This record gives sequence, structure tokens and C-alpha cells, in this order.
Amino acid sequence: MLTSCVGALWCFALLTAMGIGPVLWCLDNTDRYEAGLCLSPAVGLALFACCGTYFIVSDVPVHVWAGPFSAIAASLGVILALWRFRSDLMNGRRGKGIHRAYFLGAITVIVLLFAPPLIGGPDFIAFRGNGDDTLIYATLGQYLGNEPYHLAFRLDMNTIEAMHPLYPQAVNMLNIRWTTSMLLAVFSQLTDISQVEFEPFLGLLLLLSSFGPAYLIARSSRVPPLAATVSALVVCVGFWGQLVLDIQAMSHLNALPLVLTAACLFIRLETRPRTVFHPARGLLGFLMAAIIFTYMEMTPILLSGVLLYVVFRLAAKDMTLRQFSMHGVSLLTMLVLFLPRIDYFWRFFTTQATNSLATTKATATTPWFTFYFNFLNTRLISSLWGVAALEPPESVGFILRNLIRYSLFIFSFVLSLFSMVLTGLFLKDTTYRKENPATLFLICMSAGGLLCAVALYLLDHPWPAAKALTYIAPFCILTPTALVASRMHDNFQSKFIDINALLVAGWLVICLLPGLLRPVNAGLGTELEHSPNHHALYRKQPFDLAPIHLALKQAHQHLDRRPRVAVSTLDPWTQNYLILAISSQSTPVTLSRLDSNPDVLPVDFTLIDLSRITDPQSVSDFVVARAGNFGLLRLPPDQRAQLCTLSFDFFSGQVLFGNNRPGLLWIQSGRTSLTILSGSTGFATLSSVIWKGPAWGEKTTTPLRVIPPQGEALTFEIPEKRDVTFSLPVHPGENTFILEADTPSPAGFAFALEQLTIKAFVSQEPTPLAAP
Repeated sequence: MLTSCVGALWCFALLTAMGIGPVLWCLDNTDRYEAGLCLSPAVGLALFACCGTYFIVSDVPVHVWAGPFSAIAASLGVILALWRFRSDLMNGRRGKGIHRAYFLGAITVIVLLFAPPLIGGPDFIAFRGNGDDTLIYATLGQYLGNEPYHLAFRLDMNTIEAMHPLYPQAVNMLNIRWTTSMLLAVFSQLTDISQVEFEPFLGLLLLLSSFGPAYLIARSSRVPPLAATVSALVVCVGFWGQLVLDIQAMSHLNALPLVLTAACLFIRLETRPRTVFHPARGLLGFLMAAIIFTYMEMTPILLSGVLLYVVFRLAAKDMTLRQFSMHGVSLLTMLVLFLPRIDYFWRFFTTQATNSLATTKATATTPWFTFYFNFLNTRLISSLWGVAALEPPESVGFILRNLIRYSLFIFSFVLSLFSMVLTGLFLKDTTYRKENPATLFLICMSAGGLLCAVALYLLDHPWPAAKALTYIAPFCILTPTALVASRMHDNFQSKFIDINALLVAGWLVICLLPGLLRPVNAGLGTELEHSPNHHALYRKQPFDLAPIHLALKQAHQHLDRRPRVAVSTLDPWTQNYLILAISSQSTPVTLSRLDSNPDVLPVDFTLIDLSRITDPQSVSDFVVARAGNFGLLRLPPDQRAQLCTLSFDFFSGQVLFGNNRPGLLWIQSGRTSLTILSGSTGFATLSSVIWKGPAWGEKTTTPLRVIPPQGEALTFEIPEKRDVTFSLPVHPGENTFILEADTPSPAGFAFALEQLTIKAFVSQEPTPLAAP
């Protein structure tokens, strides 16, 4: 963990070095050195995003260009910064110093972001709230990091799988946005840490990079330094920042510092109008292109706020068309970078938009809104203000829980009323509105995003509506402080602002509590209220793989080549995690491919979950390294043939959210498959505990239909909350069984199998398939 934390901070320093020179030469304000320090990490990220995208489409994999490009860009950035500093000294231009509140905030955000993984360890951060996306980004990054982009389109799938067991999954994702996966591959390459292990720290790196531009936007709104620091901290470690981090929305996190930096440059250009060809306009266009490359879906929501700002200023005659047209240089810069790949991005954008808008709450087969944003249905106002996470658990008692819950609601409701009144007063006052374009911009961005979210929800699209809220959350967080800082001098307004200032100050303190509590959660193994906590289900799995990494490194030196490792574990998430974690030190292969394909070369080791094999003691003498339940074994082929292991191909939400219990494999109609990997022919006897699901109905039993890879389907009655034992015929290699339940809806959960394990493995048929 410490190595990954240091690696993430080193990457932050690298991004700062890459971006500091261009930023200083594009800014001419007296605070340019403070602004340069705040904005440079995002500019360095934009350099990677834009230049790296064109490296990839030119069939240059990440491992070829990441090191040289980083060294050259960082060197040029530092040289340009020193040149600008020397030029300022020679011309007698002295910029303002960097306020100590910024350094205090930067240290605080580093501590609050990196303390949870250091305290909780890898078991705490593995998969976080969305293992699917974790593996998607890491798998795609594995391919982009090592192979030419177009190679996959010229090979058949068997050849691709022979290159790496997860490459077939990556090929299926090469037509979606992959810039974030490319960046993950870059930082993994630069830190020499596997992508799946560095991925949680990439999210922390991106939130850290967002602190500077959020602070600078607040300062541009005339917010005092200390208040600006606290507001920026809330953006990074408050409820909404923690939520986006938990659901592993890495493309969103990647775009966050880019969006805030672009907004900051736009505000500065609006505050002090520059010439048409001012270099800051080109930098703004460069950042806009990087946003499109990383997360194109959020641009319509952001554009709604920008459009609202422009229309309001034109209607109020605060801006002329000529002033607005000067931003055309930024748009032109963006188009120059974007147009060569517009066919690819437009195709992806239209596909994503069509899928999102065609899926309503009633037709969604994957109810993501229910999984991640269900709290908006019952605690909308307190959730929007980011205080719902402070609700205590049910264990504190009904009275105390509801007392705190309704107190937070009343506080949020009063704060909403005061903020709306203050917004109206600000918009009505022409003088302060013209003097504070930054505050007006924050209001319009917040209002535009909220209007989009409401419209999407009313059109029965709750998932994109909730995502829209996460997109504009930083602007909503910065707006109340900016309104208070406007300090309109009318006697009534001044008193009103003083009251609102107290409310906002209390709100900022409350919003900081989720970030302050997260290290405590990591130590205690608990979670914030309404936080996606299903990654906690994997804490029983030891993801500290240091002993296995060390053994593979030693084997590499001894064999003078990368050792070949067959991998098989309980579920696809864990198996893919292990494959990706050891890919830089070995050549992984799945156990099923090894058993079913005689052309595959023999392996040196087998990496397996020892708790899921028939007789763990039978292989204890072959264990080379062990990390908890995971064992790295040097097995003879005849010994490996006696292994019989399970894996599931399941929709993750079934396991993660069913009754909020760990280890539940939910059975639906045609949705779940069970794979048994066997080294010989025989019968695997499985045992499990049955848990009743919402689609069970009023029946005392429900039928389960098991479709084997060969032979006729098997059907038997499943009782509620009873132990069940059944045997399935298996053959050497991979045996995939389809599990179907009789439910009224394809998306309904009939029942779950808990603690499904192989109880025994015999060569002759035991008692026929049975249940109590």
C-alpha cells in the first residue's frame, strides 16, 4: 500500500512538472504562480490524454512511449517554468505569493485521501463499490499497455486468448472510450505497479489533482483563502467525491480535474477579457478536447450550464456578441484536436446516449440507479447537500436515528431556501453580477445541471439523471460559499448574508465529516451511510499479494523467463483480479483453457483459492507461497487433475445487494451460470444454503432448472431457507451449467445460494440430485 501511495504522489509531481510551464506562459495575472501550481496537474493530465490518444491510434502501445514522453514533457515543462520565472525577474514583474491556506489544504487532502488505504490495506480498497468497472478499465489498460491498438482486429479470438486470457474481453471494449484505461496503463508503467492494484490510487490521484482548480475557482469568486480551501476540500473528500470514488467511475474522475481547470480558465478569461489570440484560449481548447477524449457523455450536461450562462449575460446585456465570439479560438483549438477522431467518438457517444435514453426505470435489466442512488428517492434534499451520509446506522435506535435524520433534512431545507433567496438577490443586482462573473458562472452551471437532471428523471431515466447530479456536484458545492462572498452592501442583504454565512460555514464543516470519518471506517471495517459498500464483501479475501509477487519474481530469475501460471478461483471478479495482478511478472492462463486445450504449454505454477478445492490438505506440500486463501502451487499434472473448483458467471449486483449479505449467488431466469473446473470425469457434490428472494412469490418451494453442458436438463424443488445438496456430472476441463428459476420477470431475483461449495468429488454417480 505504501508503495502505491508513493507512486501516486510521484505521478502527481510528474503531472505538475509537465503542466507548470505551459500554464505559466498562458497566464499573465499577478497570481499566475499560485494558479500555475493549482492548474498544472490537470494540464499534465490533458497532455497525456490528447497525445496518448493519438499514440494509441497510431498503433504505438503505452510501454513504448510512456517513459520517453513523460521525461521529455516534464523536462520541457520545468524549463519553460524557469524561463518564465527568469523573464519576470528581468522585467521587474513580481507575482503574488502562494497563500499558506492552499498548502494547508493540499496537505489535508493528501492525508484524508491516502489514509484509508494505508489503514485498511488492500482488502479495504479492492473493487470498492464497482468491481465490474475496475476490471473493465484494468483489462483494457492491460491490452493498450502492451499491444498495438489495431492488432486485435486482425487476429482471431483463439489467437488473442493465447496472448492473454483476458484479451478477448479487452477486444470487445476497444470501440468504447478507452483513454482512461490508457492513462491507467501509463501510470502503471511509470510506477511498475500492476494496473488492477494501482487503479484505486488513480482515483485518489485524480481527486488530488482536482483540489487546486476547485480552490482557484473559489478564489476567483472572491472567497477568502481559508473558506476556499475548505470548499475545495469538500469537493474532493466530501460525500459526492467519496461516492464517485466508491462507484469506480474512473472516466468521471479523470474528467473532473480537466473540467474544473477548463472552468477556471473560462472564468479568468471572462473576468479580465483578453485579446482574441491570447494563449489561455488555446489552452482552454486543449482541455476541452481532453474532456471529450476522456468522458464525452458529460459534455451535454456541462454545455447546458455554459449555454445558460451565455444566454443570461447576453439577455442582461452584460456581454456583447463580440466578447462571446472571442471564445471561438478555444472552440477551434478543440476541433483541430478532436475532428481527426470524430467518427469514433461520435459513434460511441450516440451509442451511449441511445442506450441511456432508451432504458427507463421499468425496462432496465441492470437497476444501477437502485444500487447506487436509491437514497435520492427517500432523502433527496439532504443527499443533494451531501449530509445524508452522516445518518447513523439502525443499530443506534429508532428515535436517535430519526432525530438526526430529520434534523439534517430541516437544516438542508433551510439552507436551500436561504441559498435560493440569495441567488435571486445576486441575479437582480446588476453591479455585483457584473463584478462577479465567476459566481454567476457557478450559479448557471449548477442550475443547468439540475434542470437536466430533473428533466431526465421526469422522462423516466433515473440513472443518467443521477449521473448528471454527480457531474455538477463540484459547482453546486462551490456556489453557496461564492454567494456569501459576494457581500452585497444593501443593509437588508448584508444581514441576510451574515445569517447565510453561518449556515454555509456549518454546512462546510458537516460536509467535511465523511472525509474525516473515512480513515476511521477503514480501521473499523465499517462504511458511510448510503455508500456503495459491497466491496466490503471481499474483505475476507486477502488482496495483499506480496508473498505471491515475491515468489513469482524469484521464479522469473531462476527460470530466466516469465513463469506460466494457471489461475482459478471462486468468482470471475477475483480470478480476473489475480490474472491482472500477476500479468507483469508471469504469463497467466486459465485452468479451464489448460485442461481443455492440449496445445497450451505446461504451466510452472497454479494459483488457486485453497478454500474452494475438495481437499486442501492434499496439496499442502505443493504450496510455494500463500496470501490468505490464495495459494501459489507447484503441482505435478496428475495431482492438478484431481482438483475440482467453482467459478460463477454472475451479474455482480446479485451478489452485492441481495439482502445486503456477502456471498449470495442470486438465481434469475436465464441470467446465472455456474462453471465447475475439473481435471477428470466424475460427479461434483455441491452444498449450499437457500435464501428466499423478492421474486419467490407465495409458494413454499420453487423449481430450479439446471441445464448441463451435455445431457438433459435437471429440475428439482428448492425450499425456503434450507440446506441443499446436489450432485452434477463433470468432465475434464470447463463444465458450465445454466441455472434458471421460474420467476415472473427476467430481472426478478427468485432465490440465492449462499456459501456454495464443492463438498465432495467422486468418480461414480452418487445419490441422484436431491434437496431436503
